[in-house]
Amino acid sequence: MSHPKLRHILALFITVALAFVVAPITAFAAGENVSISVIGPDADGKPVAYAPDATVTVAEGDDAWTITQGVLDGAGLTYDFENSSYGVLLNSITSPVDNTVLAYDEASGAYWQLFVDGKASEVGISGVELADGMKIVWYYSAFGDEVPATYGQLATTEATTTDAPAASGSGFPLPVAVAVAAGAAVAIVLYIRSRKNA
Repeated sequence: MSHPKLRHILALFITVALAFVVAPITAFAAGENVSISVIGPDADGKPVAYAPDATVTVAEGDDAWTITQGVLDGAGLTYDFENSSYGVLLNSITSPVDNTVLAYDEASGAYWQLFVDGKASEVGISGVELADGMKIVWYYSAFGDEVPATYGQLATTEATTTDAPAASGSGFPLPVAVAVAAGAAVAIVLYIRSRKNA
């Protein structure tokens, strides 16, 4: 393959191939909409929304935990989490009803249970791959409970649509940008070599 044009075509092909192989699948979730709800008990133990039910437009670099944090922070909720070997664990949320810290309760078995599309998640929040139209629910409940079909709203809550802040940079996922840069570097090296050999 001594012809310079063939080398340029090969470099372009390698660049495009690297962009698709290196970029993680989750990077393509940007621009998709995911709804998030946080449901806990009111003063009578009935389920209510602790944060306004939100539809979040996913930005580059967002994952299921970062958009959850955005909703919790946006509602002014106090919460505790930890990064463990299993991923992020949501330990507690302080009730906006009576300021009770709701964490794992040994007597009732209640904890902040994660539901994805109406079903108890088989993976932690760090393992959830975002998809357009996905519904994420955090429900303070015991294992085996289901998401309530209806639940109350606190006086200050209302449905919202949230646009996560746009990522800075070129708008390409970082792995794609790296692959494109690497391909460009290969193309430049091949071009220089072809000029020297010509």
